[in-house]
Amino acid sequence: MKVVIRKNAGKVAKERVDLTKQDVADRTLPPAQLIERIEAERDRRMEALVSTYKRPERETWPVQVSEATAYKADNMAPTPMLASLAGARGFTVDQMADRVLTLNAAFAAATGVIMGAATILTNSDPIPADFADDVHWP
Repeated sequence: MKVVIRKNAGKVAKERVDLTKQDVADRTLPPAQLIERIEAERDRRMEALVSTYKRPERETWPVQVSEATAYKADNMAPTPMLASLAGARGFTVDQMADRVLTLNAAFAAATGVIMGAATILTNSDPIPADFADDVHWP
């Protein structure tokens, strides 16, 4: 049994939580193994962000962002991929560039928060046994 203090919406609450066998095992792991588990949880959460997109499509994201950035700087820049995507969706290249850049910014923000949470956890001393709990992640 342990007492956990949680903050939720600015309110602090104490609650008693029964430790599982896994919790006890995690407490006895060397820090390097705990860090590996935190990194695996980080990776799982980041993969969940992109799980609705197939890998081949994700591999085109840097090209899409590059073309969109170039187009926004100079609307005469070549945009072979964006032009094809825009035409297929009934968008203008400008609309497609806006969409790509907006989605890229949202993805960067979401992954940044997850990576930041992982860093906070790996730098914690001690590392919380419940590090995979949503309370530690966005």
